Amino acid sequence: MLILWLQQRENEAKWVLNHVAQSYLRGEIDAVPYAAYLYLRGQICQEEDTAEEAGQELLMLQEERPEAYLPACLYSRIQPDAESRDVFSVLEAHFYRGADSPVLLQTAFSLVEKSPSCLMKLESFEIHILWFAIKYGVYTESLAERTAYLAMRRKEMDRPLYCLLAKSYRLYEREDTLKAMCTLLIRSGKTKGFGKWYACALEKDLRITSLYEYYMMATEPGQLPPKNVLLYFAFQCDLPEERKAALFALILKNQKQLQDLMPHYEPQIESFAWEQLEKENISEPLATIYRYVFQDPQKLQAAKKALLQVAFTHRISTKAENVCRVIRVQDKLKQEEQIPLVKGIAYVSCYTDAYEIFLEDENGNRYQDSSLYEDKKLMNAERIFMRQEAEVSAAPLMLYAESLEAGEKHDEKQTVMIYSRLIASDEIEPAYRKQLAEKLMEIYYRQDEQEKLKALLQSCDLTTVSLQQRAQILQYMLYCEMDEQVEKALLTYGFEGVSPKLLAKFITRHLQKDDSYDASWLALALYTFRKGKYTQEMLAYICRYYEGGSRQMQEIMQAALRFDTDVLQLSERILLAAIFTQGIGGGQKEAYAYYVKYRKNSGLAHQYTDYIVYQYFVKQHPAQAEVFTVLEQYLAEEQCSLLSKIAYLQYMAKEETTYTKKQEELIRDLVEQVMERRGYLPFFRSFSGFIPQLHLYANLVCMEYRTEPGTKVSLHYLGDGGGDRYEIKMLSEVCEGYYVKRFVLFFGEKLQYYVTEEKDSTWQLTESGCLENNEAAPEAGESRYELLNDLFLSASMGDERTKNDFEREYIRQDLVAGQLFR
Repeated sequence: MLILWLQQRENEAKWVLNHVAQSYLRGEIDAVPYAAYLYLRGQICQEEDTAEEAGQELLMLQEERPEAYLPACLYSRIQPDAESRDVFSVLEAHFYRGADSPVLLQTAFSLVEKSPSCLMKLESFEIHILWFAIKYGVYTESLAERTAYLAMRRKEMDRPLYCLLAKSYRLYEREDTLKAMCTLLIRSGKTKGFGKWYACALEKDLRITSLYEYYMMATEPGQLPPKNVLLYFAFQCDLPEERKAALFALILKNQKQLQDLMPHYEPQIESFAWEQLEKENISEPLATIYRYVFQDPQKLQAAKKALLQVAFTHRISTKAENVCRVIRVQDKLKQEEQIPLVKGIAYVSCYTDAYEIFLEDENGNRYQDSSLYEDKKLMNAERIFMRQEAEVSAAPLMLYAESLEAGEKHDEKQTVMIYSRLIASDEIEPAYRKQLAEKLMEIYYRQDEQEKLKALLQSCDLTTVSLQQRAQILQYMLYCEMDEQVEKALLTYGFEGVSPKLLAKFITRHLQKDDSYDASWLALALYTFRKGKYTQEMLAYICRYYEGGSRQMQEIMQAALRFDTDVLQLSERILLAAIFTQGIGGGQKEAYAYYVKYRKNSGLAHQYTDYIVYQYFVKQHPAQAEVFTVLEQYLAEEQCSLLSKIAYLQYMAKEETTYTKKQEELIRDLVEQVMERRGYLPFFRSFSGFIPQLHLYANLVCMEYRTEPGTKVSLHYLGDGGGDRYEIKMLSEVCEGYYVKRFVLFFGEKLQYYVTEEKDSTWQLTESGCLENNEAAPEAGESRYELLNDLFLSASMGDERTKNDFEREYIRQDLVAGQLFR
């Protein structure tokens, strides 16, 4: 319609207008297109009365359809003199009902432009309008000013408002916007991740309550604050204790460049240090503060008791009422410490983590139960104490040595000196001296000082150390690639406790030089493999030479396959072992699959296939599908044993439900071959669907018997109608260990039997049972024999009518047969 009007086809445009109006009256169109029609009519006609009429109709349409926002939007356009606040309220209501169309936002923004008083708050609707203005480049600086003003009226910051203020500040960099941002962040308690805004406010020198405090809490503790922040806190610091400690420690670390501020901070720092020391508080910043405050000998002497309590003392607290003292037994020290409990609290000195705490009652009974007390370590101030090292015994040095093991950074030269002093001390036990020597080796190992480490290792007497210590020394030797000494030590003492990872590297280095067979190296490689550490070279070596238990070989093969290592020789040994031991295992599956992939036509592949076939068919072990897949290829390509053919037919009958055309052809051919040589077998019934002639044998009942191949087997049976004398038949062997006897039984007819085998020239009873034809044929036929079966079945069920029908049909077929074959 608008296009027609622009093309000056006025009559056609008016016709479309009238058509839209009629369609709305007939209910054919919705209110939204009708609102558009009213708007266009008012614009196109350009008559004041028409525009006024269109505006009134839009207003009525808005009242009729309050869920549609378009009438209100178009009304504000066609009636620019309408009350902006009222229209804005209508649009706001539509927004909170889910309408967020650009048309709605653009209309609302036009109202804000015309009447800024519409923007009275900063909620979701107003924020969306301002983002709309930013998106389309109409966000003015006056709007930024209005935004900052309204933001200051908010109680807290949320994510949409934060993003709006951030964008507004990036556009115009107004100080009122920055002030609103920081004020709201402080009101909301925001610290982490917002330090840049506090820093910017400080640069602008804005006056905001708690700005300096929140700047410190929002910045990383290791970052030195600006000079104006340091000046602010120089006279009074109301930060939380943790932040205050971090600030004071940072000032102490940078005191050279802050010499002008140190006179103001030193009284605060000293007072804070004494205050925290009295509370027994400790942290890394507090340790820095303690070292600074108590470096003066007089202050150190004054605080010595309290400082030592924090440095080496644990706070033991208990609620147990029957105990009166705490007993501390420290490892490597001869004397135990007894401290009386005061209000359930005692402070005991613990120089290392190797200590035990006991609670003792008045009768001298001791209790070692950690649930009865709480053990709290106060601090680790070894540097402070080491400055007084000339005045102390070896016990604090033990703590310092233990702290090295905890991973703290110290001067390695000083560490060597400390270990030397500890070794020379009379307070240290001989066992601990040996431990220190091992730790010194560890230092050289950590520093990659191979020559120094080798010198220590050369002086080691492996005969006087424990198994664990010997293993650690051997690991150092492996690290230094002292292969000859390691090989000799391993042959003498064994390799128990040595890191399998290092052993794997050691073995790999040797195999790269010489991979010929050696029983000792093979045993070492197997040990490392069992510990879960190996390389591809090791796996290849083991696969090439190892001949052991089937399960172990199977585990090796599975690991080697993950490394894509050649396991042909190993898989061959696994299959040979299986045949020799007559075993069936899960790992043989992978070995067989790998071997037939490369040696399918080998004698071993055929032999193992025949072995599994025999185990499946004669011994009744579970089927291995891969074997029968290969067997199917053998049967299709070459002659196989009768047992293989029969076993394949039974597998397909029992394990498979659908067959391909090639499989049906193969089965049909095999069934013909077997029946020609050995007759009908019971599981042939499953193939009657595509071998119709098998229906002729549907009423045969077969007695199956399995035993060792070549055994003489006799069947003794007694039918329903035949006296008490058993018939005796020698069973012929269909294939190795498999015997079958077929009987023709009518429905319900039973045959009792028992089986005897000749063993050691005597006949022994091995099985007895009863055969009965109680199953209908898979598909009913029309033979007289089947009619007799159905007749007997009907008689047994008491169905006289059906029985008479079968009798008549049998007589009819008998007469017809007599006439045809006279």
